[in-house]
Amino acid sequence: LGWFVHIPFGIIIGALGQRLSYKNYLTFIGVPNPIWNASVKLIISFSVVNVIYSQSCDVAKDDGRIVLWILTYVFGTFAVTSGALVGSSFQPVAITGGIACGKSTVGTYLEKRNFLIIDLDSIAHDVLDPYKMGCDSAYPYLVEEFGNGILNHPANTKTPHPPIDRQKLADIVFSDPAKRKKLNGVTHPLIFKTMMKLILTYTIRHPTMVVAVDIPLLYETGGFMTMLFALVVVVATTPSIQMARLKRRNPSFTEEHCRERIDSQMSMDKKVRKADLVVWNNEGLGKLEGRVDVVAREVMGRVVGFGVRFLSLIPVVAFGVLLLEGAVFRRCVG
Repeated sequence: LGWFVHIPFGIIIGALGQRLSYKNYLTFIGVPNPIWNASVKLIISFSVVNVIYSQSCDVAKDDGRIVLWILTYVFGTFAVTSGALVGSSFQPVAITGGIACGKSTVGTYLEKRNFLIIDLDSIAHDVLDPYKMGCDSAYPYLVEEFGNGILNHPANTKTPHPPIDRQKLADIVFSDPAKRKKLNGVTHPLIFKTMMKLILTYTIRHPTMVVAVDIPLLYETGGFMTMLFALVVVVATTPSIQMARLKRRNPSFTEEHCRERIDSQMSMDKKVRKADLVVWNNEGLGKLEGRVDVVAREVMGRVVGFGVRFLSLIPVVAFGVLLLEGAVFRRCVG
């Protein structure tokens, strides 16, 4: 393992190890999620340290100096651990579902249960703002592409950058796939960039909390986006309840308009089949909160477990090996 691949190696190990620790394959024999999570990380950490150890021995054989062996071992551990920190950080939980199914309400309940929620709709609103996102704002590109007709000019107000009227923009792109593609081509990279920065920041700063992304069109987006999330929670309801809620939320929508919005998304049955966990929101808020509590405990057990992290585990294992193998250098060069 060459020096130049230590950090990429750590990123891969961190990503795959973290993802594997979320998927308990021994639940059928009663192994708790936190035990599985910690065991996977411990086994992977021992394996990684063994690779670093072997490489350090090879260097010591060639040079014959214990100082070089220690430096190789320490810096190898540091580089791989740094990569593992990055790789394990980009393994968030996704919260998705159909329109008017209650994703935001579920997100609010989860925030009370040690979850950090990144709201993609909120980010999508912010990238349209001419001031909030700075160089990551989509405002100038959209005005150039779609013209001043998408702007909202408040009465008796003079501003150099009137806000974008989201409804006007939606009306333009909803029935025109080509224009919708142009809109997505501008906004999606900016939304994705902001989301990834928040995921990394939240995960590093709050290691005992679950970072989750409220992403309405996860399965519809497809591609890399679906691969990014290690666990997917779908908020689901029946079609009749979904229609009733959408009408109640948008009184100006006709039934045909509501149907078009629902049909533009993947069917609820397909989303439920693809999900790792499902929260059914068919009844009142009391029942919903109880179901969210069950799912929150399941996710916490899988993601956080006992709080074991590669950031601390790999160096601890490496230091333990260094202490236990007092005569290791003599074995390597002897």
